[in-house]
Amino acid sequence: MNRIEYLSGIAGLMLSAVVSYFLGSWSLAAAIIWEIAVIVLVITIVFTSSKRITVPVVTPLKNGDNPAQKPEARDSLEAQVQELGFLYMGDFDVAMIARASARIRAYISQDSLCEAILIDITSGQNRKTIMEFCTRLYPSGSITITNDSNPSIIAYQPDKMKVNVPWKRTAADIYELHRSLCLTAGDEKFTPAVLQPADFAESLRNDTLKDYEYQVKLHRLRRVAEGQYRLTLLESIIAAPLLWYQMAYGHLFFQHALPDDLFHRSLRKRLRRFKKKSGGLAF
Repeated sequence: MNRIEYLSGIAGLMLSAVVSYFLGSWSLAAAIIWEIAVIVLVITIVFTSSKRITVPVVTPLKNGDNPAQKPEARDSLEAQVQELGFLYMGDFDVAMIARASARIRAYISQDSLCEAILIDITSGQNRKTIMEFCTRLYPSGSITITNDSNPSIIAYQPDKMKVNVPWKRTAADIYELHRSLCLTAGDEKFTPAVLQPADFAESLRNDTLKDYEYQVKLHRLRRVAEGQYRLTLLESIIAAPLLWYQMAYGHLFFQHALPDDLFHRSLRKRLRRFKKKSGGLAF
């Protein structure tokens, strides 16, 4: 069943429910609505639980051996990153999903405390670019700000903060929020760690592996092979409403602007919870 058939079938059932309601057949309308809910949940759970998630293989394609020589900007987002003074690190192929390809163009700030990553994802005729700013923290954790509009179903460790802000249209606006969150982390004794361009590929793979293993700990992923995972029933149930919402209303998702203070409060709460859980060691 493709997406159009799926949506058409659900729309037909919804129309039947509305007609039954206005004709006074409330019990029939309720039965049809219940049928819709069951169909949506079952199909989505089966769909998500059959998917395998793979730790990426990050292969360098081109190294930025001379940071002074920046490549020609491919789009306005990359031009904005260059205008912020970021230095080119290299291009990388990221193999995760068979039906989609991902290429990364990575930059690093002049103080080596922040990575700017442009991720080109191609699936069939569809292509989109996602931009991220990422800073690793000492003694633990990281902060990532992205313009991605897709809903996240991953529960990150308390010392890791990832924020989606697609309503911020420029790299400068996203980077400003990122820097302010790093200052907030500093107030909680989490300081930006110096990044090494040569370690980018390995760090990206290790960070992803750590995220997946945390999902295993929460019983939301199950390890099926080395570097491969499958969603558990719990995670499928959690993911179902988010994925259905994205399928039906993806063009509206995250298009409302949330206040920056909300992210600062959330970051403080997460880092304090992490410190309490770790007993305040190394702080």
